[in-house]
Amino acid sequence: MPAAPSERRRAPRVSADLPLQLRARDAGASAQLRDLSTIGLSCTFPEPIPEMTAVQLRLELDDVPHDIVGAVVRSERSDDEWEIAVYFTEISDTSKKSLEHYITDRLAATSS
Repeated sequence: MPAAPSERRRAPRVSADLPLQLRARDAGASAQLRDLSTIGLSCTFPEPIPEMTAVQLRLELDDVPHDIVGAVVRSERSDDEWEIAVYFTEISDTSKKSLEHYITDRLAATSS
């Protein structure tokens, strides 16, 4: 029997409703984070971004900005916006540790 999608993930993922800055093709705009892991995220964005497009992300966790580079792996229409999935290609050790801490805290809160 195949594993459920959440069981196949390579990294734990948590829901997150945070603002996010996304820059692609020399144009940037605000996005809304939907979920987050140490290897990628999903967000809503006002326009489509082609798959495999390199993007720069700025995400604040606990009032600390984290600049991350990624590649779009999915761009799907959802009502009047686009759901964009990004795989991280460049992330500092500090940012990765902050993400791990954020995710661990959220997972602990949902399991209690």
